[in-house]
Amino acid sequence: IKIHTTNYTLPGPSNWSAAFPICNLTRQSPINVIKSNVQTASNPVKFQKSVLTTPSSMTLINNGHSRISVFLFRSASGLSGRLYDFQFTAMQFHFHWGSSFGSEHTVDSTRYFGEMHIVHYDTAHADINAAINKPQGLAVIAFFIKADASSDNAAFQKILQPISAGMNKNAQKTLTPFPISDLLPKITGYYRYSGSLTTPPCYESVVWTIFKDPIQISAAQVNVFATILKTKVYENTAPTPVINNYRPVQGLNGRTVREYK
Repeated sequence: IKIHTTNYTLPGPSNWSAAFPICNLTRQSPINVIKSNVQTASNPVKFQKSVLTTPSSMTLINNGHSRISVFLFRSASGLSGRLYDFQFTAMQFHFHWGSSFGSEHTVDSTRYFGEMHIVHYDTAHADINAAINKPQGLAVIAFFIKADASSDNAAFQKILQPISAGMNKNAQKTLTPFPISDLLPKITGYYRYSGSLTTPPCYESVVWTIFKDPIQISAAQVNVFATILKTKVYENTAPTPVINNYRPVQGLNGRTVREYK
C-alpha cells in the first residue's frame, strides 16, 4: 500500500495540462453519470468478484503523499465478455476520499464519501507499464464508499487498523493477505464508459466500470481516512490530513455511458 504524489490543491488539477497536455483532451475521467442519458446495454459483462483472489503479499507503506494504493501479486481478475476480448489482471487498488464527500465519479451529481479503484491491465502487454498508454490497455472497476454502517467493515479494518495505530512517513507494515473480493459489496448493476487515468499523465487508455452499490463503512472508519492519515505538503511544514484527493468531473464530450442491469 503506498501513498502517491499528486497535487490536488494549488496549482491543482486545473493546471495539470501545463505539464501533461493529455489531461486537457476530450476523453478524460472522472465523469458525472446522468442516469436519464445512459444507454441500456443488452450484453452485460460478466464479473465474478470471487475471482479477485488473495495476493501473495501486501505491504503497507506511508511515503507521505496523497493516495493509498494496495499493490497485488499473483492476483487474478474477474473481467470477461464482448468488450473484454483479452485477459485482464488486477495489479493494484487505491482510494480517493474527501473531508465529507470525495468520490471521483458522481451519479446525477451525487458524490459519495469516497471511491475505490481496482486497476487491471491487458495481459497481452508485458506489464502494466507497457499497457498504461495503449487503447483499452487498462480496465478499472470503481466502487463508491458510503459512511452508512452501524459497525466497522471488517475487510476495510484490515487496511485501516495499521493506519489507526500510527504510521510516520516512510513507515512500512506487512499485512496478512486477504481476498480482495472481501472488500466488495453486492453487485446489482453498473455503468461503463471509455475514459482516462484520473491523475497525470491522464492517459486515455481506461475502460471504466462503475458499480452502483456502494461499499459501506462506519463513521469511525471514515475518520481514519479523513483525519488520521497525514502528510507533509512541503518538508518544512507540519503534517496535515490527506483529504480531498479527487479530481473534479470532466466533460463527457459526446461519449456514451452504458448501463448494465
